[in-house]
Amino acid sequence: MDKNIRVAIIGLGKSTPGKGATHSFAYCHAWAYQATEGMEVVGGCSRSSSNVENFIDEVPGCEGFQDYRKMLNELKPDLVSVCAYASDREPMVM
Repeated sequence: MDKNIRVAIIGLGKSTPGKGATHSFAYCHAWAYQATEGMEVVGGCSRSSSNVENFIDEVPGCEGFQDYRKMLNELKPDLVSVCAYASDREPMVM
């Protein structure tokens, strides 16, 4: 592969022990991307600054944001995983 696919993740959730419930999705996506050759997680976004800080601690080289529009505009990722609550997803993907 000539170039990495640059991935951003929206909706990071809490980084509590076990990372259970809905916030697991962002971490599972990040771990899968990191384990896949040619994929690079470049950004993560959550409304919570502590969720962003915890996520970027776990994903080296990832930039953290609290505004998904800003993240998408600045990073211009090739692929986006939207792991936010279902009620918030539609405007994010539109």
